[in-house]
Amino acid sequence: MLFCCYCYCNFFILTASSQHYSIYIKDNRNSTKLNYDYRLTKDSILVQGVSDLGEKRVDFVKRALKKKEKKRLNKFIATYPLDTIREYYFADYVNYENISAENFPRLFETELMINGKEVKTKITNCYVNVYATLFEHINRLIPEPVRITYDKSKFKEFY
Repeated sequence: MLFCCYCYCNFFILTASSQHYSIYIKDNRNSTKLNYDYRLTKDSILVQGVSDLGEKRVDFVKRALKKKEKKRLNKFIATYPLDTIREYYFADYVNYENISAENFPRLFETELMINGKEVKTKITNCYVNVYATLFEHINRLIPEPVRITYDKSKFKEFY
């Protein structure tokens, strides 16, 4: 009986430490023509975007995650406060007088699935701390030109 309990406890610990997740982020990058899609799973990362101002869609990053990256992400995901995330975060656009195709209101659409729980969110023209930390972790995995730019000073509403 003691052996069965020991095996069961070890199995539970191994299962709990392995996070199952998929993260999808659509970022319009303050533009009408340059949206990027970020897809992150426990094994890989994919960043796709529109190149040549809307002419063609390309894969900027498409690779498997390294063992060290997986470990760091599992640790982060295990403590990510999914239950605190709202469906909508919204603020008015602050620069209507200069609106153009390249200077457009900021919009993120996200789908987070972590250990079977799914949350979909739209973030419009505001800074959301819980997402900022997620973006920082994703940015560590990808080159500078395709990183998610999310400058707190560009917003007037904060969550």
